[in-house]
Amino acid sequence: MSWWTEAKIAASDGVCALVDPLAPPLFSKYCWRFIEGGIVTIELLALCTLFGFLIAVPRALLRVDVGGVAGRL
Repeated sequence: MSWWTEAKIAASDGVCALVDPLAPPLFSKYCWRFIEGGIVTIELLALCTLFGFLIAVPRALLRVDVGGVAGRL
């Protein structure tokens, strides 16, 4: 297993251990899935932000160059 997978498992185990006494039985059974879903959401957010940045910066730099074709886009 990679270090990232081990870190996600450790984080979900820690959170589920804290929530377990307060949670209903169904939530306790599937707690790790809720935590995993939250982690996947954060991963997707970071990935989309990175891709958006990688697309936006070159396009902004091309728009500053008014003399070229990209300035008219």
